[in-house]
Amino acid sequence: MSASQSRALLERAASTVQKSFKEDRTVLSFQEYFAMLADAPERFCRSSAQYLLDMFDHFGKEEFTLPTGSGTRFRLFDAPFNGGDVRVAGQEEVQAAIYRCLRNFVREGRVNKLILLHGPNGSAKSSLVRCIMAGMEAYSQLDEGARYSFNWIFPASKLVGDTIGFGRQESLAVGESYAYLQAENIDARVPCEMHDHPLFLLPQGPRHELFESLFDGRDGAHADVNKVPTDNNGNDHDDLEFAVGEYLRNGDLCYKCRRIFDALLASYDGDIAKVLNHVQIERFVVSRRYRRSVATVEPQMAVDAKTQQLTAAQSIGALPKALHHTSIFQPIGPLVDANRGLMEFSDFLKRPVEAFKYLLSTVETATVTMEAFVLHLDMVFLAATNEKYLDAFKEHPDFPSFKGRIELVKVPYLRRYRCEREIYHDHISERTVGCH
Repeated sequence: MSASQSRALLERAASTVQKSFKEDRTVLSFQEYFAMLADAPERFCRSSAQYLLDMFDHFGKEEFTLPTGSGTRFRLFDAPFNGGDVRVAGQEEVQAAIYRCLRNFVREGRVNKLILLHGPNGSAKSSLVRCIMAGMEAYSQLDEGARYSFNWIFPASKLVGDTIGFGRQESLAVGESYAYLQAENIDARVPCEMHDHPLFLLPQGPRHELFESLFDGRDGAHADVNKVPTDNNGNDHDDLEFAVGEYLRNGDLCYKCRRIFDALLASYDGDIAKVLNHVQIERFVVSRRYRRSVATVEPQMAVDAKTQQLTAAQSIGALPKALHHTSIFQPIGPLVDANRGLMEFSDFLKRPVEAFKYLLSTVETATVTMEAFVLHLDMVFLAATNEKYLDAFKEHPDFPSFKGRIELVKVPYLRRYRCEREIYHDHISERTVGCH
């Protein structure tokens, strides 16, 4: 290939990436995001449980008949998004049980139980979770699965003076956002590790009024429970009346973002519009590899969340002086990474009971207490264990405390030889074994 041909290929690839970046609306100002939310509030005001439920419905389902009766299979577990690479054979009853748990969480308005998959080794417990995570990754790349969080942008002093956004002079223009500033015009960009919902930037009072105005009297905002609509694949499914979850109604900014927000608000004499000019809304894609909105805790991991001091880091030295004398801590760990998504505890009961006692309150209240603050969480908790460890756990004196906070879902061995044959057909071929 000649140099001109390779250059043309590179330019074409760069153009495709840039076009996709703009079409996906990866970066927005708060005002642009708010307008988008007002057009489709049900899409942008979903809880983690509602998000997973919508993902199940998006891929559709199909009915099948067996000598023992009829059944339903969710196409999510056929993994159509990656060519069936993480497909799960059979286990339709388990799929239905997980879906039923998600519906219950949506009805309750919060996730108040840990879904514990239990069964013998090799019964596809981990495969089920892995397929759900892969489905979340694929769904989050679609317009209907878009998820947004935000970053704090502090413009360079050459634009706003030495105060770097904490002064009283006007910004680039009245009401203009810093969201689209070029890198050379930014002194500091501070992301939110918790993936906090952008609506947390509005105080609870105005936020509640916003929900009332967005949903009350709006056609389709509160669906008729008896109505049976169809999903994207033409399959009927029972609908739930949409309701804003407890996390979005009563949640708040993480500790770090709250300190920044309060400092800005005080500097601008309570003008929240100027504070929101420092907000850059950013779309994020769910990723298991990079632990973005999904995370797995292995048995050997003992600490699921901890804190580190932010203002001590040299990379944050460009923060406004008003924050230099304030100790700002940010949370880190799997619980933080999985917020607004799915948390998996692999081989759950192989850990000492003391290692996950925090789940007693975390699952029930959706909060976890840190050294300096309390984290507010919105995630679905999924765990897996085998029968041997579960039987031993039932004899533990703390089991009654956990029992009310755990939803047990049995994952048996496959009992239909056709499903077992599908597994071997996918993994054993003439190429792998060298003969028919």
